[in-house]
Amino acid sequence: MTSEPLLDELGEVLRSPRLQRYAPLSEATLERLIATVRRAASVVPGHYTGLDKVPTDHKDNIVVACALEAEVDFVVTDDRRDLLPLKVILCAGYRPVQIVSPTAFLRLLTTPPYPDRP
Repeated sequence: MTSEPLLDELGEVLRSPRLQRYAPLSEATLERLIATVRRAASVVPGHYTGLDKVPTDHKDNIVVACALEAEVDFVVTDDRRDLLPLKVILCAGYRPVQIVSPTAFLRLLTTPPYPDRP
């Protein structure tokens, strides 16, 4: 799941000098990569603005907005500084969204719902 604001940020990150130094990509390659992600993912419009749920990094609010707009149950991230400490996103009119690490998410996927039942 992604949104247009997240795809825009992906482009910014891929164009950053820090990444270009290690993996220089042409503009055409970057555009193809972003187009591939757009085609492969479910894209929500990203109209949800004005959200302020991530106090330590306001740029991460677009991740939260995408999760709410897409009505997902989980955000899976390794962002230990800004997103994982939130644990759950609560926003009026939306169901809660849990924020979990990739390891925790895999554990959730592989653990039987009722381990004590045959």
